[in-house]
Parts: sequence; C-alpha cells; structure tokens
Amino acid sequence: MDQYSYKIVKYYDQSLVNSNSKISFDEASNEFLKLFTRAVSLRLRSDVKIGSCLSGGLDSSSIITVAKGVFSNNFTANTISSCYHDSKFDEQEYIDVVTKHTGYNAIKIFPDLNDLLEKNVLELINYHQDQPIPGATAKKNKLIVMLDGQGADEFLAGYIPFPIYNYSLIRNKRFIKLCKELYFQNINHFKWFQFIYYNICLVKNRLLFQLSNKNVLPHWINEHAINGIDFLKHVNQHKFASYRELSLHEIQYSSLPYQLHSEDRNSMLHSVESRLPFLDFELTDFMFSLPDDFKIKDGTTKAVLRQALKEYLPEKIRRRHSKLGFAAPDMPFIRENKKKVRLLLDNAIESSNGLLNPTLLEDFDKMNKGSIKYDQAFFRVISFYFWSKVFNVSM
Repeated sequence: MDQYSYKIVKYYDQSLVNSNSKISFDEASNEFLKLFTRAVSLRLRSDVKIGSCLSGGLDSSSIITVAKGVFSNNFTANTISSCYHDSKFDEQEYIDVVTKHTGYNAIKIFPDLNDLLEKNVLELINYHQDQPIPGATAKKNKLIVMLDGQGADEFLAGYIPFPIYNYSLIRNKRFIKLCKELYFQNINHFKWFQFIYYNICLVKNRLLFQLSNKNVLPHWINEHAINGIDFLKHVNQHKFASYRELSLHEIQYSSLPYQLHSEDRNSMLHSVESRLPFLDFELTDFMFSLPDDFKIKDGTTKAVLRQALKEYLPEKIRRRHSKLGFAAPDMPFIRENKKKVRLLLDNAIESSNGLLNPTLLEDFDKMNKGSIKYDQAFFRVISFYFWSKVFNVSM
C-alpha cells in the first residue's frame, strides 16, 4: 500500500498583507468605494427574496444605501430592524432616516425578551450556539438571504480604539497630530477617552513625562476613567503598539471569530443565508493595508468609509458618532423579572458546585436597591445555567 504524506498549510493569513504607506486618503476612499460596491453587488445575486439587517448605524446603512444607489433600477429589499420602546436601546430615529432615503420596506421587530424564559428561547439559542451567550438575541426573520455588516468594526476602528492609537502617536513622536486627535475625540465622543489614555500610559510608564496618580487629576476624571478598566486590561495584556496590531487580534482571535460563530449559528437555525459584504476578501485585504490614520481621523472612526460613501449615506448617518449596533436591553429585562431571575441565579450557583460565587446574589440584591450598577454577569450566569442544562454538563 502506498504511503501518503501531507502537510498542513494555512492558505490565507491577514497578517501577511503589507501596509500601504504610499496611497493618499482620496485615492483610498475611491478604491474603497470601488471594492465595496463590487462586494455588495456580488452578494445581491439571488433567486429568492433578499433583505438586509438595518440598525441605523454606519455599517448596515452603508450596505443598504449603496445597494439602492448603485442598483436602484433592478433591486428592491426589505430591511429588518430590532426596535425597543425604551429609548436607551432604540435607534428608530436613524433607521427611519435610512428607510426614507432608500424607500425600501422597513420591517421593525419589537422583541419580547420575556420569551427568553417563557418560551424556552434561551435554551434553544444556547443549544445551537454550543456555548452560553453573553446577551439577548432577536429571533424573528422570514427572509431567505440577508446582508449584514459584520467585519467593518474590526477592520476600520469601529470599537473606538483611541487610547491605543494615541499611544502610537506618542511612540512615533507625532505630538502635533496627537493634540489634534485629542481635541476632536473630546468633541466627537466622551471626555473620558483621553483620560483612559493617560491611565494606560501611567500604568505602563510610557509617557515621556511622569505624572503622579496622587492629586494630579481631578476626582471626577478618575471616576470616568474607571469605565475603561476592561480596555486597559486588554491593551496592557497584549501590549499593542498600534491600531493595526489591535485590529489583527480582533480579526484573528477575539471579536470577529465570535461574531461569525454567532452569525452562522443563528442564521442557520432559521434557514437563513447570511452574506457579509465587508468580509469580501479583496476588500478586507485593502482595508487592512491602509494606514491607521485613514481609519481614525480627526476624532472619527471609519474615516475612509465615511469619505468613500459621501454621495450615498444621509449626512445624519455619515456624521453619526454614537454606536449601539443591534443592542438588546438585557438590563430592563432583568429588572422586570426580578423574582424569576433571582431564582435562576440561585439555581445556577447551587448547581455549579462552587464554580460560581454566591456573592453574585448579594450583588443582584444591591443592584435592585440601586446601590450598584447593572452587571452583564447576571445575564451571562443565567445563560450559562441554561447551557449546562441543555447539554447536561455536571460541575
């Protein structure tokens, strides 16, 4: 019998894409539009009814407005949006702008999060995900082919990574650029971003001058900086020196793999084909090759996309800086079902054989009294509990 040998070869590696430092911002914007238009066009080929997710954010709005602008004569679509009665989580203000601009049929879904418990939806989702889910997910969707915006955040600085970008400016002694970016970040976003940045530098001793933690920054600044503690841990653990390095980590290991896992499982659960224009391989190679300055510019994320789609996006969307995505209001759901949730938390802790800390119940009671803020750990523990039940996992 002949003996065969084989070698495992990675046929595609994003890290091998070279950075393009010679291209201008205008040239990059024009090329982005060309590649993105082609990516959307390819994913509109279908013999069945097609639709697109629409959150009202930049990514999903880009897909649907380009589809309308380029293929208006032979393409009509339905947009699917998750909407909520609670204004903190609702984006109908932006969704309506896009649907009015395109004229497409808007299907708005108001998920009833009580179904998560009463109709065993949480058990069903955990089963098909093969793992506990971190947040609630909308279910209803009757279209066969759906376009979605996954990938833009990871390639174009969508998660607002200003601290790591600012650090790279200091490392490369681009102090004038740094001052300009801090100024616009302060205007376009929240003031505490720059203070998170200062804390990163303090923790790692990376500033060219030393600041003392004691009595240098006002008390209210330190309070806001606490909000960035998770980001601090993430950045300090991996020691990213540029946004490009952080982006590669999100693409290969953290954010994008999880997003695609969820996208694939949830779409297949409902026999829906999900298509993702931002992950067209030619487009991803191009986006990853661009300098960080083309992705973060004047305190604005996804700068090259905003410029490229200037003729397609409504200005209210193009200049939007807030970000929710497809948010699910886990917090009000938890608050409205206090007794049920507390019982589930108690059962989860008891069945975990010491894996889960009983102090979680104390924190839950404190939250209900208003003495501490909501923690996503409550929902995640419930999800973990249902996952362990579905797969009969013994602790």
